[in-house]
Amino acid sequence: MGAERRSLERARSRTLDSILADVPRTYPEVGLFAEGLPDHDNLLDVLDAFAVFAPEVGYVQGMSFIAALFLLYLPAPSAFTCFATLLSTSAVLRDFYRMDTAAIAVHVATHASLLRSHLPRVATRLDALGIPHQTYLIPWFMSLFGSALPLDAVVRLADVVFTSDDPDTALRAASLALLRALSPLLHVAEFDDAMHALLKPPRPLVTPEFLAAELA
Repeated sequence: MGAERRSLERARSRTLDSILADVPRTYPEVGLFAEGLPDHDNLLDVLDAFAVFAPEVGYVQGMSFIAALFLLYLPAPSAFTCFATLLSTSAVLRDFYRMDTAAIAVHVATHASLLRSHLPRVATRLDALGIPHQTYLIPWFMSLFGSALPLDAVVRLADVVFTSDDPDTALRAASLALLRALSPLLHVAEFDDAMHALLKPPRPLVTPEFLAAELA
């Protein structure tokens, strides 16, 4: 029992260290979650509470971007409830956070099929460049696009996901909207520039207004 307890304590310490490292890096451009500010501690509390609430998932990098969105509008207890509810209803988020490789492969294949149907030229271009869809979908989905986009653009996408009866369908629609915004660049870019555009989209191409119109 003593060895098991020490192992659990070490795991919890590693989790807290990871959360403490990630919280200040969450939407740094707005400075709301810097150390010493109230929402730094609120975000830390929400993520720590979730790691205890759902130990089979724990804390995974990227979660801070999603939990932070709820804290923009809600007190910490309500933000925790909304965050936990979203992860319980979204198979995409749950499978990506668990790193369930078989399930992730199915989600990536679903995205690829939708991309071929709705944006065939983009699908063909990404295939020609040799860019696997998971290289951008993993950071996009695991941070709800927060690792790629500025906060004002993320809020437009999150509004659709959070208010949808089917958050996974909304996530897939949001990814297609983002790829449509990037399509003029992707059609002419070579591999390195295309990868950079996917992971850090140029702001002039990806405006909140464009994303809102695409998802209306």
